[in-house]
Amino acid sequence: MSISSSEIDLEHDNQLQDDFEDDFISDEDKVHIIQFQCSKFVYSPQGSKYWIPNVNVEFIPRINSFFKSYQEAISIYERYADQGGFDVRLSTTVYGKNNIVTIKYAVCSREGVAPKTSIDTVHDSIETSRYRRTSLKRTGCKACIRIRFVEPRSTYEIYYFDDKHNHMLIDKNAMIMSRKRRQLCVTDQIFIHKAASAGVGASKAHKLHTSLNGGYDVTGCTVSDYKNFRRDMNSFVGAGDAEMVISMFEERCMDDPQFSFEFNCEKDQITGIFWADEIAKLNYQEFGDVISFDATVTPGIS
Repeated sequence: MSISSSEIDLEHDNQLQDDFEDDFISDEDKVHIIQFQCSKFVYSPQGSKYWIPNVNVEFIPRINSFFKSYQEAISIYERYADQGGFDVRLSTTVYGKNNIVTIKYAVCSREGVAPKTSIDTVHDSIETSRYRRTSLKRTGCKACIRIRFVEPRSTYEIYYFDDKHNHMLIDKNAMIMSRKRRQLCVTDQIFIHKAASAGVGASKAHKLHTSLNGGYDVTGCTVSDYKNFRRDMNSFVGAGDAEMVISMFEERCMDDPQFSFEFNCEKDQITGIFWADEIAKLNYQEFGDVISFDATVTPGIS
């Protein structure tokens, strides 16, 4: 989200700070802290539950620390998140004069609340009330860092840091399956493309690449990630793909005299292709125009 510096509400940060005053954890509350491998489970005086990452001091971001760019501060927070067991998502960005970033937020990936959809259970049928299942979970977590531009020093400062999470953190051994680690790098994408060119499917490509990498414990990408990228790769039509299809049909005409095709082209783009082989032409001579239905597709069934 990008807003102008004139829209900054200086009371916004104070209000967010006041939200935690009732749940402030003092030295007297240490008896309520339970140590875990990657987090400390904390009961606040008001009974709220929080998880605090259990990491070494050198990884913890420090308030009033200065950096040459806000990207450096975000890198510090991402390294802290990698050790603490959660993912980071970039949030609010405020621009000042000369399009300089003056305010930048980096939040926990579970910050905010997922949008709710209303369903009319009386009038809406089951078919129309379907919704897509997702693994994305938002819990309203307020763990974050806030960075601001210090104009006199021309540097960026971490002026706010909250380490309390309202959800369980990921175990260190399971961080390989976090959203950040599951992103396909360029090497993975090239491997999937070459495997597809050799006729190897996404599932077999994932098994092969996992074996080459040394096992599942060092490979964050899942079979679904490979399949999704293969799907996106197949759905992409490049500048030379349409030309390749026309060339393929022309070669087919040379090999099969009964094969013919026509295509429409508008503004150097193919808008439609019609083709028919010998069997299709014989069927047309025998039956004429025929409307066919694919029974495997639900919308085609009446």
